[in-house]
Amino acid sequence: MACISAWGFSYKTFIVWDKVRGNFGHYVSVSHENLLIAVRGSCTPQTTKLHNSVQRIKRSTKHSEKPEEFRSIINSMYPRGMRIELFARKEVPGWDIWGNEEALGTD
Repeated sequence: MACISAWGFSYKTFIVWDKVRGNFGHYVSVSHENLLIAVRGSCTPQTTKLHNSVQRIKRSTKHSEKPEEFRSIINSMYPRGMRIELFARKEVPGWDIWGNEEALGTD
């Protein structure tokens, strides 16, 4: 939350990604991640469709790869807005990316 605020964004909500099968952790088996939605300005969704706050999607076999379904949800909420994915693993048209620059060839 401190990072969101420091970058000038306002936290709005999150979606839980139920990965179906967990990763072994030190304290618990981690089977979910949170997709944080933060905006600059009012930036209310440009659609009235509501998405389920829990998305059950099998995780990829590729390290840290996020499901395409999340980009589709954000694209449907903000079809005309600017979008950024942090810690991206691939470039996607219409999205800015940040993180893992070496693997993306953008360092």
